[in-house]
Amino acid sequence: MSNSQAIDDRADDNGHFSLRNADNTCGIGAYRSDLLATYMRWEHDPASMIGFGQRVPISAERRQKWLEHQLSNESMSRFTVYDLTAGTPTPAGFTVLTQAADGLSAEYELLIAPEARGRGLAKEATLLTVDYGFHIGSLRTIWLRAAARNAAALAVYQRCGFQEGGRLRQTRLWLGEPCDEVFMDIQIGEPPRPSVIRVCPSVLGPP
Repeated sequence: MSNSQAIDDRADDNGHFSLRNADNTCGIGAYRSDLLATYMRWEHDPASMIGFGQRVPISAERRQKWLEHQLSNESMSRFTVYDLTAGTPTPAGFTVLTQAADGLSAEYELLIAPEARGRGLAKEATLLTVDYGFHIGSLRTIWLRAAARNAAALAVYQRCGFQEGGRLRQTRLWLGEPCDEVFMDIQIGEPPRPSVIRVCPSVLGPP
């Protein structure tokens, strides 16, 4: 598939994805209220809770209120990640961009479903979300934070072009033990591959 097909013209037919990678293996689309129970299952996976530093499960009632806040908060761009390898878009995680007050930067968050890990979706979803943030959201910088002992996550972010900018020492817990919190960022123009949005004729029009 060519990059010009990155913006999917079938996306709105059933509320699925609206942006996909050039290999047609991963897509991102709108956050969906009908997937609340699925999001909660992913969030309550032990590995997810450790990665986010979450110590206790969230009740369904509290998560419903949180979802309503997220969907109405214009500073948050939330996406469902889709695995496209089977032909039918399958929800496989979510990403979040929370915009700062200056409108030029945003914090990035990622969660991949337990059953979808190990397929390269974390990298692809991150690159698509960063692409969206820079070329549709008009951001200049995207940053994130992660536990220093979360080697798998840090490796993904490094492959996506994020660079370490600093640390807070011993401020996170990993399997009950303190560790550093790592801050990483990426600026527009730094991602390691071309934007799938900028090369799409349906977005830019004829030269």
